[in-house]
Amino acid sequence: MKRTTIYLDEILLNKLKKYSFENKMTMTDTIRIAIKKFFESEKEINAGMDYKDIIGIAEGPYKDNVSEKVEEYLMERFKK
Repeated sequence: MKRTTIYLDEILLNKLKKYSFENKMTMTDTIRIAIKKFFESEKEINAGMDYKDIIGIAEGPYKDNVSEKVEEYLMERFKK
């Protein structure tokens, strides 16, 4: 592990001290757990992205842009 320094405003520092005391943890462990949970939640949010979430966000090199006509292409494909 590497040592680091962080700056907290007084209100946040007092909340951290109170939480750590009430849960019988060191402030270091409390911060470490909070940071770990933050990154786990970020990972879960990004893992939930589906391919459908990106349809239409870019423009292709062709004249008939698929993103603008996605419904037409899907209907044409699934009518068969």
